[in-house]
Amino acid sequence: MKSIKSLSNVIQNEINKNINFKFNYIKSNWDKIIGDNLSLKTSPNFIKNGIIYITVANSAWLQELNFLRFKLIKNINEFISEEFIENAKFKVGIIKNETNMYEGKQNIDISKEIESISLNREDIRRIKENIKFIEDNDLKFKLYNIISKNIKREKYLLNTTYKKCKNCGILYNGNGNICYLCKSDYREKFHKNIYYAILNNPKKTFYEFKQLYPDIDSELYDKLKIKVIDHIDNKIDGLLLEKMYNKVYIYAYKYVILTKNIYDNDKIEVEIENLIDKRLEKIKKDKINEERYKKSFM
Repeated sequence: MKSIKSLSNVIQNEINKNINFKFNYIKSNWDKIIGDNLSLKTSPNFIKNGIIYITVANSAWLQELNFLRFKLIKNINEFISEEFIENAKFKVGIIKNETNMYEGKQNIDISKEIESISLNREDIRRIKENIKFIEDNDLKFKLYNIISKNIKREKYLLNTTYKKCKNCGILYNGNGNICYLCKSDYREKFHKNIYYAILNNPKKTFYEFKQLYPDIDSELYDKLKIKVIDHIDNKIDGLLLEKMYNKVYIYAYKYVILTKNIYDNDKIEVEIENLIDKRLEKIKKDKINEERYKKSFM
């Protein structure tokens, strides 16, 4: 006789299949994971790269949750029987859960509205495809209800202010076509690309960068240019101390162009020579002062 899989194992198999199901499973059982009291003050927003992002009611609860971070992570992973969540991040905001979807509409139970949503043929086909391997009809029925509830909940949210991120697929509440984290990832990569573009092409003007990166503005360009100059400045001092003069010249060349806005090669050479002389003189003085300081303790 074939052994019958337990309901928990069946659910676990479904949970392992996609991150949205995992998140919905955690969210729908949030009160069991975190406790009745904290569940009213918090709301899980989404999971990405092993991090669960949670909104909390106010700064006092945010501080409390930071202390409880590792216990919360442990509770979630134990609940789903998997080391899935690696970290938790919190932010203060409006709590939006299934009993309080909108600010000012507290204690409104929307479970009936979710239940009234109909599944289409494709939804039903997808659910049946996911549970067809289950032989026990009772388990199959229970899991069918769990999955259908999650699909209905997603449909309900998408009919409100929630959207599905076109990049990663999670549900989020905000502007644009991608979620906050994907926007952050894009912004970080965008800034990094411009930073290195300025570093490697110091003679290019803002208007030339604007043609390559239409989303750039003068404020961002100036901010990243200052970062590049600071990096070069520190690099020059370090290379001079190590007496790596060939590399010093490369960075000094970029530094002069970015700080002096000089593009004539003869003038650049003069400025580089002055720059290196001044830096070497400073290093020499610093060494003398350091030796004097050490002698004062002898």
